[in-house]
Amino acid sequence: MDTTSISNPAYADLSLDLSPDAHTEPCLPSEIEYEIFMMAYHNTAVADRLNLLQVAKRVYAWLIPLLYRTVAINGNHQSKYPNLDILKRLGSHVRYIYVSQNGSSMDISALVSSCPHIVNLSFWYHPTEIPEIFHLPLKRLSVYDLEIFEKQLTNALASAHKAQVQKWCSNITHLAWGRLGIDLCRDLAPRFPNVTHFLLGEWNSKDVILEVLKSCPRLQVMIRLLASFESTGRTFVEDDLDPVDIRVVTVNACLSSDWIRGREGEDDMWVIAERKVKERRECKGWVGWKDDLILARP
Repeated sequence: MDTTSISNPAYADLSLDLSPDAHTEPCLPSEIEYEIFMMAYHNTAVADRLNLLQVAKRVYAWLIPLLYRTVAINGNHQSKYPNLDILKRLGSHVRYIYVSQNGSSMDISALVSSCPHIVNLSFWYHPTEIPEIFHLPLKRLSVYDLEIFEKQLTNALASAHKAQVQKWCSNITHLAWGRLGIDLCRDLAPRFPNVTHFLLGEWNSKDVILEVLKSCPRLQVMIRLLASFESTGRTFVEDDLDPVDIRVVTVNACLSSDWIRGREGEDDMWVIAERKVKERRECKGWVGWKDDLILARP
């Protein structure tokens, strides 16, 4: 999926002629008109939503926050980073950022610094540097390269801002991590005491899974992700994983496509995994992963 189109206002020239005229004056109470355009927005194809901005100034003001809630940049070589001049003006509306494409550290830092209210941030690629993120009100964080992030977090905890960083860690409820060794897992996982949902890439060993289960006392759901990128083409071969924990769910999914589904209001892998864990809790006969190992996603 080319997710550039998901956040197309970030790549477009929004210098629209919105001068009011007789045809744009409201004929209905503003509350009803607002509801109508909210319905129109949610029932319009993503690529066509920009057209709604041209109806009237008031509609533009209603819809811009929705159009800018999500910025997604995938691994497609045709993709590019958003227009930063636009994000400087409208980045305060952004709440969700997904990046799975290498860019310069300046591009990434400018992207994050222009969006101070991000609650869901994903760096699912191999960066050479991760920008400063400990000032953001994050609830969900996905980081593929844990070594860079671990060094950044360790340095921040050793700084004069230790209390602020600890509070930041405590605010995180959803974590998604790529490959990591057992030692790195033992060091990182306990620093996030309020995590309820955890995702690990398929390359992680059973020991890492057990370590996370032990280190996160509030954990409700753990996802073991099999296919992380569209281009991997991996097929799953059952290994020697024994029944471990009722909260562990194996999902076969493309992370970027699933992330976008969730932002568009569809059930993402977290919702599906929660449902599966609930079913297991209600089924006294459940004994492990053997009967329902895979949750297939198209």
